[in-house]
Amino acid sequence: FSLVEIMVGMTVGLIGMVVIFQVFSVSEANKRSTTSGGDAMQNGALALYNIERDVRMAGFGFNDPDFIGCNVDAYDNGRDFNFTLAPLIIVQGAVENKDPDTISVMYGNSGDVMVGYELITIAGPNDPYEIGSQFGFTQANGELMIVSEAGRDCTLAQIVSTGLNGGSFLIQHGTGSYVDRNGVSQVVRYNKAGGLGNSYTNAAKLFKLGEQPRHIQFSLSNNELVSTAIIQNVTESVADGIVNLQALYGIDTGSDGNVDVWQATLGGAAMSNVIALRVGLVARVSKRDAACNTEAPTWQGGTFDLSADPDWQCYRYKVFQTTVPMRSMIWRPV
Repeated sequence: FSLVEIMVGMTVGLIGMVVIFQVFSVSEANKRSTTSGGDAMQNGALALYNIERDVRMAGFGFNDPDFIGCNVDAYDNGRDFNFTLAPLIIVQGAVENKDPDTISVMYGNSGDVMVGYELITIAGPNDPYEIGSQFGFTQANGELMIVSEAGRDCTLAQIVSTGLNGGSFLIQHGTGSYVDRNGVSQVVRYNKAGGLGNSYTNAAKLFKLGEQPRHIQFSLSNNELVSTAIIQNVTESVADGIVNLQALYGIDTGSDGNVDVWQATLGGAAMSNVIALRVGLVARVSKRDAACNTEAPTWQGGTFDLSADPDWQCYRYKVFQTTVPMRSMIWRPV
């Protein structure tokens, strides 16, 4: 081979390598776009599933409209806290469709009781609660309950022991320990020494919520959907890449089981008239788009405003939305 032939061969080889690497670069970019788009689809679907699963159960175990809305005084291992007894609460962001909303959902997990028990005597802060029936309390030690009465704060308490007292049934909620259904001694966690200061008359009702009632708050933090268990005081990550969350109440103004109006706030309606949730969220594709011409995503409640991020147009987005019926509230007692 002459020097010219060798140089021509090397030139052809270099051109071939440039073409190969160019094709590989384009292929890899397409692969990253597909993968990041798939991640956004997966994150959005996971986030929406978790919200929908809990909202469907909202109000289970305490769906009596006469007792919803009270302030619940509670205690947990030295921590005093309180919350509102409500199946669903939406806290709107400062700017509608721009700042993310917060969704709080509550329901019990009792497997045997779904109605409230009327107290038959007056009960002081640390007195046992006396009811007329023992149904559902044969293995109730350790379960949580809420006592509610119109015009008074509610109380969250843990069942320590139960027993007959003549023709009535006493539910103890003191401190110390209790024996669970497996015969194992457990430390009482949710009862405060001396009680929480609330007394009740025989107009009050007791709602048994089960061993692990759910009071979950869904919110966004650093583009991540997190869930906080208010009673258990535990925060978990649900899905990342979620950049906005918006929600609307579905309100039944006619008490006929149908949604008559969708609105961001209760607007004077009772919490017990909320029977559905309309929710929309936005998942962002992680790969930056060089074109930077993305249009604002929309949902049934309007247009998502993502302008808090100055580079929002340089990314692609996936919108997930659904309407969730709250079965326990649709079938609530009237």
